[in-house]
Amino acid sequence: MLKIRLHGELKDIESFIQKLNKQKELRVLQQSVPYKDRGKSFYHRVYLDVEEREG
Repeated sequence: MLKIRLHGELKDIESFIQKLNKQKELRVLQQSVPYKDRGKSFYHRVYLDVEEREG
């Protein structure tokens, strides 16, 4: 299992997670809620637990 942090604009993060979910080789086990960066930043963070599918 891999723990992955995605960091960027929320629309880009959501788009990337949708692409990950379509991958036959990978499975997203858990996804955190988006955390907004401090200050006036437009960026967010999302944490994922991902594993390779067997077979």
